[in-house]
Amino acid sequence: MTTYARNAIYSTDDLIAVSDATGGFFFSAKTMKFWKTRVLNYLRAVDGYTCEPGGRYVFITSDVFGYDAVRQYSVRVMTLGTRGDGRAFVNFDTIEHYSTRGQAISAADVYVANIPVNA
Repeated sequence: MTTYARNAIYSTDDLIAVSDATGGFFFSAKTMKFWKTRVLNYLRAVDGYTCEPGGRYVFITSDVFGYDAVRQYSVRVMTLGTRGDGRAFVNFDTIEHYSTRGQAISAADVYVANIPVNA
């Protein structure tokens, strides 16, 4: 059975802790500094809050892509997985980028409402 750093993901802090515990670099200090990433206080669990393989969590980041670029807001999905040897891992997908926080939140809400739930 795969175990994660948390039994459930209720906040972006939990999301980051689970990612970091699997050896992921998405939320590493260097990565976040390079992209000037901020994680918004927005989290929606698609398949429930319990940490189980296949669980998906929608969250929003704001990032700067390039030196003179403006800040963009990205709707992202973290999916929990299991390696062949039983170790936990996480996968990240970017759904879309938006120019405002409000657009990203609205789009994320629509995305969560329309994504099929794992049975």
